[in-house]
Amino acid sequence: MTQPSPALPARFLTINKDYHFRPVESKDEETLYRLVNEEATRPYFMRPWLVTIDQERRFIKASNDGHQTQLYAIVTAADALVGVMGLHHINQQSRTAETGAMLACTARNKGLGQAAKLVLLYHAFMVLNLRQITSRVIGYNTRSYEYSRKCGYTEVGRIKEHCYWDGSYHDEVTLLVTRQSWQPHWERWCTATKRSTFQDMLMADGQLR
Repeated sequence: MTQPSPALPARFLTINKDYHFRPVESKDEETLYRLVNEEATRPYFMRPWLVTIDQERRFIKASNDGHQTQLYAIVTAADALVGVMGLHHINQQSRTAETGAMLACTARNKGLGQAAKLVLLYHAFMVLNLRQITSRVIGYNTRSYEYSRKCGYTEVGRIKEHCYWDGSYHDEVTLLVTRQSWQPHWERWCTATKRSTFQDMLMADGQLR
């Protein structure tokens, strides 16, 4: 007697054919615990201390409230977690938030950061109806700075020598994106990647004639 095939995980927010977003679950605790403590990750978050598994567990629980924070796992088609990205400090009155991201070393320098950020911003602007989103990066994090600019962010502030790491002080840069500055980048990316639109989904579902 053949066994039924295991159900594939739902694709909550498709990034591309290889990756998608889903909510962070308790099963991700150990992977995120290892990732956040990696020597190659900590300098980008200015964390001189190590995080315990209990601290990571509490962070994940607090990040799933859905109101002030929406944290998403970035996973492969086989549900292997390669990073997280989220909206933090969501303010429904001012319609603002801040983005943050963490990618495993194996997922960097592949264009995944830009693709994931463009999709997250679609959710922020077109679903949550937020107005503007900020992001903060340390001066030496040129990868995050550059892919943010490719999503429509512009530099709006820089605190000189605000962060200390590896014996030196570094600038902290604040970036800002609005729906108006994000949308042209989104449309070009959708065209280049042949991404289906919401109208395409409605047509496939028989809602549009």
